[in-house]
This record gives sequence, C-alpha cells and structure tokens, in this order.
Amino acid sequence: MIFIIKRYLLAYGIFYIRVFTSGLILMIIGITFLHIGIYYLEDIVILPIEKFLNPLPPPHSSYELKTINIVSVNLKETYDLVDTIDFKSPGYLVITIASSEFVLAEVTVVNRKTYESVSTIVTNNPLLGSQYSKMIPILKPGEYEIYAKNLSPVAKTVSLRLDIYYLVEYLDATFAKWLQGLGGLMFLIGLFVIIFSPIIAAKQAEAVYLTPKKIREDLARMGILRRHRTEEE
Repeated sequence: MIFIIKRYLLAYGIFYIRVFTSGLILMIIGITFLHIGIYYLEDIVILPIEKFLNPLPPPHSSYELKTINIVSVNLKETYDLVDTIDFKSPGYLVITIASSEFVLAEVTVVNRKTYESVSTIVTNNPLLGSQYSKMIPILKPGEYEIYAKNLSPVAKTVSLRLDIYYLVEYLDATFAKWLQGLGGLMFLIGLFVIIFSPIIAAKQAEAVYLTPKKIREDLARMGILRRHRTEEE
C-alpha cells in the first residue's frame, strides 16, 4: 500500500497529495460526526435507512394527542365505513364506543393499503348507558379505515370517539440521528475519493498541464484562418 502511494506521489506530486488529503479529512470528519450521533443516542445505530424516516421510540420521543374525531354511527348488520385516519407517523388509536341503550357492536381497524385487519373490537358486555374503550397500537404510518357492525338484531346508534396519538421525536434526537447519516455519508465519500485518488489526480494534472482537445482544435482553426488571411494580403 505504501509502495503504491509512493508511486502515485512521484507520478502526480502535489495533485495526488491534495486529493488524498481531502479524502482523509472527509473520512475523519465523517467518523467524528458518526461517533457523536451514536454516543448521544446511547449507542443506537440508525440502520437500516427506514429508521431515518420514522421517529425513534421513547425516551427519544413521546406520544402526543393530535386530534379527536367524534362520529355518530347508525349500526347495521353489515360492515359500514365510519372514518379514515391518516397516520403520518407511528402512534396509537383509542376507540371509545358510547351509547345510552343496550348495544352489541364490533369495530374493525383496517390498513387501507394492504387491507389487513389491525385490530377488531367486540364489546364484551352489552352497552347500557356506558362506554367501551380500547387502545390500538399503530406501528406503521399510512391510512387506516374504521368499520363498524351491529351484532344485535335491532338497529342501534352509537357515538364513536377516535383519539389519535402520534409518536413525536424530540428535536435533539432528530439532530443526532441525521448527524449519524451525515457522518456515514462523508466517510463513504472520503473513502471513494481515496480509492479513486489516482484518477482524480491524473485528471487535475491533465487539466493544468495539457490543453483540452476542444481548445486545441479551436486554436488550430484560428491558426489556419490567420495564415489564410496573411496569404491573401
């Protein structure tokens, strides 16, 4: 390795030194940023890349109530679409079924993209002037549809309350997370600069000491024109 570096150093001189040093500096800065980001997040490495797009779990984030939807539903014997909720980040959904009369109901949460059932709520006991609640974790961002169905022979009306909580990442955790990404990117760029340093140095030397082909052709044409004009005169 040392012999190869010495060889390119003798061939390209200061150009190779500049390119090699630039790549080495990028790698050192990248490792430093990466180490700071990992240390701040208590040795959590943000891999794979999908983790950059989603909030980190507590204690680096917290659940915050974003909105409350209250819908009056006339229960039927078939599943009826009640509401559609778009989760921008992971979180959880609290569904509260309330009624002032005897009701048996079933509520299902479905992922709109995959049509997979996330959770199904069946009231254990008939609702009689009371309410029934359940918390449903939402692990993946996306749109979710809420369906309701009547389990009793008589049509009933219930009030459906949807409390939507998002997982919100703290600003310092986001900064540390992207510091890891920036550090990793800078390290890779520096590594590629060192690997291809002979080619880069050769191109720089060629640009400085050798006249580019297009310029040579333009100069040649100008010389021919100048000579032609001289002969005419």
